[in-house]
Amino acid sequence: MLATLAELKSRQDELLQLTQELESTNRGVVALYAELDEKADHLRRADEMKSRFLSNMSHEFRTPLSSIRALSKLLLDGVDGELTQEQETQVKFILKGADDLSELVNDLLDLAKIEAGKTEIRPTAFQVSELFDALRGMLKPLLVSDHVKLLFEAAPSLPRLITDESKLSQILRNFISNALKFTEMGNVTVSAVASADGSVIAFSVQDTGIGIAPADQQLIFEEFSQVQSHLQHRAKGTGLGLPLCKKLASLLGGSISIQSQVGQGSTFTVTIPVQYQDKQETQDSVTPVMPVLQENLRQILIVEDDPSTRLIYEKFLRNTPYQAVIVSSIREAAAVYREVAPAAILLDVLLKGETTWSWLAEIKGDQASNALPIIMASEIDDHRKAALLGADAYFVKPLFREELLSTLNRLIFDNSVPAVQSDRLKNFAVRESAIQNLPQERV
Repeated sequence: MLATLAELKSRQDELLQLTQELESTNRGVVALYAELDEKADHLRRADEMKSRFLSNMSHEFRTPLSSIRALSKLLLDGVDGELTQEQETQVKFILKGADDLSELVNDLLDLAKIEAGKTEIRPTAFQVSELFDALRGMLKPLLVSDHVKLLFEAAPSLPRLITDESKLSQILRNFISNALKFTEMGNVTVSAVASADGSVIAFSVQDTGIGIAPADQQLIFEEFSQVQSHLQHRAKGTGLGLPLCKKLASLLGGSISIQSQVGQGSTFTVTIPVQYQDKQETQDSVTPVMPVLQENLRQILIVEDDPSTRLIYEKFLRNTPYQAVIVSSIREAAAVYREVAPAAILLDVLLKGETTWSWLAEIKGDQASNALPIIMASEIDDHRKAALLGADAYFVKPLFREELLSTLNRLIFDNSVPAVQSDRLKNFAVRESAIQNLPQERV
């Protein structure tokens, strides 16, 4: 027993020593974490200061640069008298230097705004053909050689884009400008093609220029990095264009890729979603929040993108025979519609980046679902179009609780078949009359 006690005492001493060592190690780890946090905070402050400095200095540079460019153009126009040939050459050098510096300042300001999270995306709806027409006009002056042709090719039946047109145009302008700079002979072809499911569009700029070696294809997307070539002396740049394009593409929810071989040309491709969605909104709306369905209530599918209006509709249906199932987009509505058999649909006309007319026509055009009551509520007054497409009721917002409940009761709980049929026939008659009276109206 004495030997066992001695052994236990020895092990206890070892455990005590090990515990002290672990405590010492833990203190060291805690100190290390504190140091890392301090350095991380220092780096964040330094990054913020850099972005603020770039933004402020870029703004300060713009005013004198604009003055230099304006005064240079006045001198070249001979407003205060004709210049000698030597003077004109010197002023042109001044103007060229001011233009290059202005381009650098603009790129720095754009990068600083993106890094500071202050770049605002303004989605608009437009066709690819409209974008290509604008680019063709803007970039035509860059064609300084008869040996290079700028071609635009768009695949037929491309979907309508809903994204920031100016940001996408900036990316493509940079691609095309670089392609024209480094192509001595041949074509620069701009094309667009949609994915199989129509959710994304890939814009490609293909040239027959000098190409880029595989080792340099990642380098060109780093700030202030340029690949040296025999054309570099005539095609000087800031080294910020492609890094800026990469960040702009990321803001639009897309990406950039490159395929190139030395001496055979390059193809730059930007792939973006057909419909832009804010990242936070996407996180909130990818999976619609499905309430627990109550069997004793009739579910009403509500398609509304305004949060305050969604809350109002939900309160309207509390303590009634109905249960609100609320979504904010057509994609979510279609998914919920397949999962839930709603007794009726309350549909807004204008959602973010889309309208619901096509979905209304799809439901009413299907024999299996055309009897489903659909109530429209919108800021715009378009009763006739709603009647043409089969809506059972139409309200101009605000929609009041009594109006909504009485309409739901009439359309759902009215068991009088002749009354329902007459109501449907009246809608049909309205549609027929509208079609006859407005033969040129597009529905």
